[in-house]
Amino acid sequence: MCGCQRTASGDAGRGSRSHTADGRLSAVSPEERAEHVHHARRRLSVLRSVALGLDNARAVSDTLVASENRAAALTALQELLGIDDTGARAIAELQWARLTKDTRPHVAEEIEEIEAEIRGLED
Repeated sequence: MCGCQRTASGDAGRGSRSHTADGRLSAVSPEERAEHVHHARRRLSVLRSVALGLDNARAVSDTLVASENRAAALTALQELLGIDDTGARAIAELQWARLTKDTRPHVAEEIEEIEAEIRGLED
């Protein structure tokens, strides 16, 4: 989740970063914690965009097919879904196989995990 590499014992593999039993980072500076929250929020934003794209797969598909080029497609997705450029890129780069019904619960689960992670970091 946080990008820290864990060893077989569960320890984090970057400097002084370690995780508590509930997955929260401990022994990090306020700057590192703020950076981690920033990255988690960006990932959350992308996942929410992907979830929105999956929920509107037909409209997304129609928009992509009707677009003259990639730049126009990204702009059209932003307008269609009310998302930023990063979210539009994430949707445009989805593989067709990711549009199956079983993908949405995995995305929703990751959204919940990252929201909990952010709450834990902000405590």
